[in-house]
Amino acid sequence: MHDSQELSAQCRQLYSTALQHHQSGRLVEAAATYRQLLQIKPDFLEALGNLGTVLHADGQLDAAIECFHRAVDIYPDNDRLRYSLGAAQQAAQRQMEAEASYRDALLINPDLLEARFNLGILLRDSGRLEEAAACFRQIIDSNPGFAEGHQHLGIVHYLLGDYRNALTSLKQALALKPENPEVLNTLGNILMQCGDYDSAVELFREALRLTPEDPKLHFNLGTAMKETVGREAAAATSFEAALQRDPGMIKAFAEIFRIRQTLCAWDSYDPDLERLLRLNQASLAKGGQSPIYPFDALSLPLSAREQRDIAASQAREISSRTKRLQPAPTVTALDRGERLRIGYVSANFNNHAEAHLTASLFGLHDRRRYEVFAYSTGHDDGSSYRQRIRQGCEHFIDVQRESDREIAGRILADGIHILVDLAVYNKHPATGIFALRPAPVQVNYLGFPGTSGADFYDYILTDRIVTPPDQQVWYSETFAYLPGCYQVNDHELVIPEPDPDRTRYGLPPTGFVFCSFNNSYKIEPRIFDVWMRILEQAPGSVLWLLDHGEPTNTNLRREAQRRDVDRDRLVFAPKLAKEAHLARHRHANLFLDTLYYNAHTTASDALRAGVPIVTLAGNTFASRVAASLLEAVDMSDLITTSITEYTNISIRLSTDILYYLAIKNKLSTNLASSRLFDTPWFVQNLEQAYEEMWQSALSGTSP
Repeated sequence: MHDSQELSAQCRQLYSTALQHHQSGRLVEAAATYRQLLQIKPDFLEALGNLGTVLHADGQLDAAIECFHRAVDIYPDNDRLRYSLGAAQQAAQRQMEAEASYRDALLINPDLLEARFNLGILLRDSGRLEEAAACFRQIIDSNPGFAEGHQHLGIVHYLLGDYRNALTSLKQALALKPENPEVLNTLGNILMQCGDYDSAVELFREALRLTPEDPKLHFNLGTAMKETVGREAAAATSFEAALQRDPGMIKAFAEIFRIRQTLCAWDSYDPDLERLLRLNQASLAKGGQSPIYPFDALSLPLSAREQRDIAASQAREISSRTKRLQPAPTVTALDRGERLRIGYVSANFNNHAEAHLTASLFGLHDRRRYEVFAYSTGHDDGSSYRQRIRQGCEHFIDVQRESDREIAGRILADGIHILVDLAVYNKHPATGIFALRPAPVQVNYLGFPGTSGADFYDYILTDRIVTPPDQQVWYSETFAYLPGCYQVNDHELVIPEPDPDRTRYGLPPTGFVFCSFNNSYKIEPRIFDVWMRILEQAPGSVLWLLDHGEPTNTNLRREAQRRDVDRDRLVFAPKLAKEAHLARHRHANLFLDTLYYNAHTTASDALRAGVPIVTLAGNTFASRVAASLLEAVDMSDLITTSITEYTNISIRLSTDILYYLAIKNKLSTNLASSRLFDTPWFVQNLEQAYEEMWQSALSGTSP
């Protein structure tokens, strides 16, 4: 250090001039004047530090780093210089060097807040989340009133999936520094993850009041609103606002397209689809993440390879922020009397299609050989489905409020041998848990009809119809084939008798009834064209669809009129309890399947109720499920391979009464002998698959 009194008049004048330039934002002039001063006095501490700061601010990062290195060589015990060196290195993406500089600064001065804070940010951005959390905790311990410390600790907890502690930290940050849009945004994201979309919407709106031009906030508001019934159109408006403010936010466009799919708003379907697929290809070609979420890709005209590439991009993103558990699970032979421990993970152990299929599965496992665990990441709706699943498992663990790492640690501690993901990329995914690798064998089953594209699933439970052997190349998992159909069903489900008066269901008193009780996003213009042509050829017939609310119903009626079909020939069935919904199937004559994403649970529901299905088998898992179900009841004559064949057989069934009755009677006869709804038989085969997976793991061979 040099006291200013010792400086020559020339040095004092140069330093004063440089400071004036610096403080006025004239960075080029400031740098030149500092350099002139340092030629006279090379060890002038303040000039060295300020020159480095000016160069950093001017984007000359390499020059700034060189300047700070020179300063540190002269003043090795100066903590501020080492911190500034680290900041320049961090800005230049030289993370390892920056970390070393921050740690050197903290060795000199452990209380240097800026160095510890920047180190925490660096560790977080490098994926070293536990270390980052420890860093921010140290800051808070010594500076409890530092709002940014609480804020960034909360963000790290959020990234770790530890929502409980994230909420605590972020609320503390907000108490210390109200009206912080970043904190409000992160709180909103956490509440979305917890299923509280209404509260999330309010937080995003408050954040937008503070920063109305932030595209990220508009996007998140749209994400929260699209999960709330009746807010889809408002969600699309928010995504459009995000895209307007950031035209490069291609995920916003993908979300707009998805909402229009759900609403059956097809005015610009073809050009929008072409644009979406073009954006997807461009992003993947650059090694980026697809703007299309893997589940949404299932209802688009994509090949198995394209669906795999989209899923793989999502898996890479998950893996990039996941550090696998240590110690890792081990594979050892079972002790005498020890059972194979099977763990099932799902957010849908409640009144959900997945639970409708699996309700009796868990209780049918052979308790002499298998110990069954269920890890519920979703809410308890008090439904009979949840109660049946809970009763069917030896261990039913509600982990809804635990972080991914906590859940994975619990699974590891439970010694699970085979862990089954019943959702993958479906709603409320558990992929973050599986990426941590808490079990030696991990399986993709049922909830996501496609590949995860990830290296943390070993097998996918499937069958030879939905995934023929030549499709293996497009899957990251090994095919584990089940005999018959891969889909489990509930053998205890009983269909009550419907009201004999079909007009009570909104149907006309006479005429052929086509139905398609699929979700609206599975309906797209191509198949709707076909349905309308079929209606035209079947006088007096109607098409019975699920009531999807407004404006979806209105859009579908308008699309019918555009195709010269009376809008009143579309009948909408309000949502009913499962048994009542199955009962009204008795008034349907023929189920018309969708193209890219078939009827799955809805198809097995129709068959169980004795309703024939016409399907067009595609080239992806999701587009071949109805074919698998029809094969399982020996009704392959209803599986078509072209639009023309699909149309002709549907028209014939609706106009040729003898042909229709022959098909109807054949289905009735085949159901009596089919194994499709024989859950005990299915579980025996499932257990055999688990045994083979475990033996493969024990032998150390590839799956």
